[in-house]
Amino acid sequence: MNPYVLLGGLVSLLLSVAGGAWLGAGYVNAQWNDEKLAAAEVERDTRIRQNADNQGVIDALIANRRKAESDAAGAADRLRKLAAVHTNPATEACRNVDAPEVAKLHDSTRDDLVGLTREADDDVADLSACQQYVRTVILAPAPSKD
Repeated sequence: MNPYVLLGGLVSLLLSVAGGAWLGAGYVNAQWNDEKLAAAEVERDTRIRQNADNQGVIDALIANRRKAESDAAGAADRLRKLAAVHTNPATEACRNVDAPEVAKLHDSTRDDLVGLTREADDDVADLSACQQYVRTVILAPAPSKD
């Protein structure tokens, strides 16, 4: 047998085995890339769902905040209207202790409320005196040095 034919066959065999191994490595690499791509797609889909869920929570929080602001504005408006209607001192509202609304309170609660309103009236008187002092002493124009 010719040694060159034998050598050629051996080289051919080695090249086919090496080529097959290279093709096998390419196949494994392709499978790995497919798995990596599938995992990336699953992660992307999960993020999209999480973002949608988060946006729903954000929208609900914004709606709750707007409702709370609206409720607070309504309450402030009602308080302003009540303050405009009731310009009398705090105890003025409690002078009629025979009113049906007052009769629903326990005696101790009613007495406590009347005491608190009297204290509030005293505080108003003290604050009015302080305002008068500020107006006349502190805010008064300085005497001219002519």
